[in-house]
Amino acid sequence: GQRIKRGYHYRTLSHFKRGDVSAEANGFVRSNFKQGLSPTEYFFHSMGGRESLVDTAIRTGRSGYMQRRLINALQDLEVYPDGTVRGDGGVIVQFKYGEDGIDPMKKEYLNNGDYEKARVVPGEAVGTVAAQSIGEPGTQMTLRTFHYAGVAELSVPLGLPRLIEIIDAKRTPKNAIMTIFLEEKFRKDKKEAEKIAERLQEKFLHDVCKINIDVDKKELRIKTKDKEAQDILEELTGEKGERGNFIITKESLYDLKKLMNRLTKKRLSGVKGIRRTFVREFNKEYVIYTEGSNLKPVLNTPGVDQSRTTTNDIYQIYETRGIEAARNAIVEEAMKVLKEQNLDVDIRHIMLVADQMTITGELQAVGRTGISGAKESVLARAAFEETEKHILNAAIYGEVDTLDGVAENIIIGQSIPVGTGTVELAVNLDASKKRKKGSKSKKSK
Repeated sequence: GQRIKRGYHYRTLSHFKRGDVSAEANGFVRSNFKQGLSPTEYFFHSMGGRESLVDTAIRTGRSGYMQRRLINALQDLEVYPDGTVRGDGGVIVQFKYGEDGIDPMKKEYLNNGDYEKARVVPGEAVGTVAAQSIGEPGTQMTLRTFHYAGVAELSVPLGLPRLIEIIDAKRTPKNAIMTIFLEEKFRKDKKEAEKIAERLQEKFLHDVCKINIDVDKKELRIKTKDKEAQDILEELTGEKGERGNFIITKESLYDLKKLMNRLTKKRLSGVKGIRRTFVREFNKEYVIYTEGSNLKPVLNTPGVDQSRTTTNDIYQIYETRGIEAARNAIVEEAMKVLKEQNLDVDIRHIMLVADQMTITGELQAVGRTGISGAKESVLARAAFEETEKHILNAAIYGEVDTLDGVAENIIIGQSIPVGTGTVELAVNLDASKKRKKGSKSKKSK
């Protein structure tokens, strides 16, 4: 996925001269398998092969664990006869499966007029099907970070790591980015867009100052030409800087280092968390892209269009816009990841995961810290992870398991309350045989 690194004295292998910039010395394989590879080509080819082998091994483990967590969180969800999707204890998760009640598989081969035939069957284990449908393509996803479309300087996690990040409901995603749209009077003006971008970007004291420690004299020397920085330095240090020059003396180097760290981290302007900003043209208007995210203060910035500005940080959306917006963000972000990898997963499966994650009114992770750990059933919690902890707590507090879910019924050897197991009506075969015999004897008479 990248060019061979020149780590060994500026050469990729010891077979090449130092500073060799030819294609062959940088890992280019010119020959094909029919002609045969040269020793150096074979070596580079092996490097690529090993990388993909390791990548596959890691990906299999990570996607397998993701699927296990999804299955455990969604296994109790089924379609009821009234068309609703309900979970443990009959809690309604969706009023209609996938918002239209259609089975994703049946809709592939039925015509438009066959709505009744395409409807999902009551008792269908839609939760398990959704978990498997998302988990299965996981092994085909990449583990790499890609550059953001339109902004080469921005790196965004895509593929499996991003999907795991979404279902984990992480408070701090690895590469948070924002897409900031501007109000009508600013969106066509590049200079105005750049001014807003500059106001948003964090500016620290170390960006406008030179800070050095003189170890021998135990002095901290600061030079700055920025008037605002000079005022802040005077306030923080209690020293009067002559023409932007500050000399601060301390008894120990430890105190100097401590002061230096404090001054270095001091933010002069900008929004906390917005590390860099980029102005790019998109659909005949100027849009600001950011590295880092902080939705609330950005939305309150003059000139920013609040209705269209977005972030890929789902937790910030939940805190700022509410649970329904977070639910929509989960669906949108997960679908974006899958489409980027050219994987066709029906949106109904993603919607079910998003609804289960947000059903309580709060954002819950798929795993032991969220949905699985909050289950009513002791056996279901113990069957997933931290078995001893859950059984011990259940014994201490005298919990009772009502055996409403899938895992707990499997543990005790009963039929699961999903699919045919949901039906409690049974045919009395003896009575029906007697009725048949009675009707035959009447006919013979």
